[in-house]
Amino acid sequence: MSKSDDTRGVPNHQGPQSGLEKAAGTTPGFFERGHLSEEEILVSTHEAARMLLCKPQTLRVRRLRGGKDSLPYVRLGKSRRARVAYRLSDLKAYLAAHVYTNTAEETVREDPEDGE
Repeated sequence: MSKSDDTRGVPNHQGPQSGLEKAAGTTPGFFERGHLSEEEILVSTHEAARMLLCKPQTLRVRRLRGGKDSLPYVRLGKSRRARVAYRLSDLKAYLAAHVYTNTAEETVREDPEDGE
């Protein structure tokens, strides 16, 4: 038997789930039992990037530059090197605000100051 075939002592699951999957209630546990509201659930930069289909670096640049496409974030500590997290409710609101049915709708929603 090869080393990869040996599954003794390993739980039968498809792999570790991210905090985002747990937050979404796909696994039984703390979040599913309703201990935290959606406003209180925090996800990491990597999980937020996965949810928004972008790279973590994109979120870092948006935090640095600010602007209309930046997302609210939480700094977990006082140092500039402290961990950053995003509230699940803010990510869902961002996604909901960027839903379109056609490309003409996108230009209508843009700020008049941005375009000419």
